Amino acid sequence: MNTARKIVVFCAGKSALPACQVLHLEGCLAGVVIGGHVSELESGLSAIYGSSISQITIKNKFDFGKLTKWLERIAPDALFCIGFPYLVPESLLEAYPQKWINFHMGKLPDYRGPMPIFETLKAGEEEAVLTIHLMDKDFDRGNIIWEEEIKLDEVETFGSLAVKFAEQIALAAQNTSQMLQFGSVLPSSPQPDSSAYCPFPTQRDTSINWAYMNANEIIHLCQACNPWNGGADTAWGRTSFKLIKAKKLIGEKHQQAPGTILSGTGQVHIACVDEEVLVLEIVSSDYGTEPAPIFFSRVPQFSGVLGTEKAMHFQ
Repeated sequence: MNTARKIVVFCAGKSALPACQVLHLEGCLAGVVIGGHVSELESGLSAIYGSSISQITIKNKFDFGKLTKWLERIAPDALFCIGFPYLVPESLLEAYPQKWINFHMGKLPDYRGPMPIFETLKAGEEEAVLTIHLMDKDFDRGNIIWEEEIKLDEVETFGSLAVKFAEQIALAAQNTSQMLQFGSVLPSSPQPDSSAYCPFPTQRDTSINWAYMNANEIIHLCQACNPWNGGADTAWGRTSFKLIKAKKLIGEKHQQAPGTILSGTGQVHIACVDEEVLVLEIVSSDYGTEPAPIFFSRVPQFSGVLGTEKAMHFQ
């Protein structure tokens, strides 16, 4: 192993696998810390390095005590965090000053928080940003080392963007490890002053508010919820379902209340605010994942609009 670059990776999801593979091939992966029991991640890591790399699991935020001696034995040159869910204790941060580096899947400080991919897509951004930054005692607030932009496709989903981030993080981790050959402290600059923080989305955040959201906002929410939430939440009468995919009906206008089902030949057209018309394409419900027209043919007729207050009491 290249003793000049011993790196420990803290992770909790599949997005860390490409980075671990690259670092292992470079001979600088010295250990892996898994946040929680993630069987899919564990099997992926096993395929990369078998039992040749020291690995330890942190079950919760109170489980960090066992890391002290483990890290002392490894004596890492850097500690990379990739989707790690727990706040690292100050005692560990201070034990390895300027060596903790986080790969945040969102622009900072705008998208601080645990679900930056969701927030980025929901906001309808044209690009996402991978932020590589030093860590401090608060989530996502350390000095920024550098940023990398990721262009978003028009049909980008949470899943497709997560794959793009995983590939970009692998390259960034490789570049960062190589930079450490030339200096133990990487140049960085403070983040802009901001109190921004996006907590984990609730059902209110994943639900379509037909009375206020325009067609573009609804489409962006569907993409942000696919696949991690199974789609954007809504309802027809007492039947709840998730809208996975929709598109605007260009050139069509209406005069109906938002959420009203309009006539459409072989399609499901929904009235949106600002007289826009949305075509529902794919939905998921207790019936399964299927084209919207098939779903609505199954559901008992209801005279109201989508996402009524009675059915969607959390809106």
